[in-house]
Amino acid sequence: MNQDQASHKVSVVINCHNGDSYLEEAIMSVYAQDFTSWELVLLDNASSDGTRDIAQKFDEKLRYFYNKELLPLGAARNLAVAQCSGEYIAFLDSDDLWLPQKLSKQLERIESFPPEDRYGFCYTGATRISHSGEDIISFFKERKTIEGEALLELMKDCFIPLSSCLIKRELYYESGRINEELNQVEEWDLWLRLAKHYKLAYVDQELTKIRFHSNNLSKDYRAQKEEMYFVLNSQVLGKEFESCRKNALKVLDIRFQIIDFLLAPRSGVFKKIYSLI
Repeated sequence: MNQDQASHKVSVVINCHNGDSYLEEAIMSVYAQDFTSWELVLLDNASSDGTRDIAQKFDEKLRYFYNKELLPLGAARNLAVAQCSGEYIAFLDSDDLWLPQKLSKQLERIESFPPEDRYGFCYTGATRISHSGEDIISFFKERKTIEGEALLELMKDCFIPLSSCLIKRELYYESGRINEELNQVEEWDLWLRLAKHYKLAYVDQELTKIRFHSNNLSKDYRAQKEEMYFVLNSQVLGKEFESCRKNALKVLDIRFQIIDFLLAPRSGVFKKIYSLI
């Protein structure tokens, strides 16, 4: 379908590689939306489990694509977005969930601003849930929630959960899409590039549920550290932001010094803390 001929307001993107444990529940949360002008693009990234069988349970609003060679996640996300026709893109990880008003509330919020205000993306409050779906804690328990000019705060912390975000599709391409060379913090890099030119809208309701389980708690700490420094140092910012960049790098230094201490052999008892940071 031609990208300029949108037939749905929102294209929902789910990428999945052997993630059938929670996939059906994630899809059902899209079908439960009280806003109905959406399509769901499901990119099966070389799965060998029951992903295809789950996709076949649903109607034509779910558009299933199979990629036979395993791609890095950033490349897989870009490939999925290339299949989208909607004015907006909304990512949903295959183990996360939405509440029924998620899309309608976001569209209401972002479209409440006049075009000249340049609001280009929108996120919601979120709840961390267990593998069984029980609420654990608010994602923003120890974080600020920001609306409007968000670049400076985003430089300090990636406070936008991917599954909570709604993006104008044309701005996704304008910003350069997801950087496929990144594997740990690719969404943070995208938020920063968007925030340089566009404002961020916020829906102050916990409409996104982010699941914690054994398969998603593992992080390549060293690679994540390297990528975070790379992203901050590679952002093309004006002189007025240079001091903010330096401050953000100092915050990173402190954060990783703490993590290095917690991961040291003498502090092995604290290793699990890193998975929650």
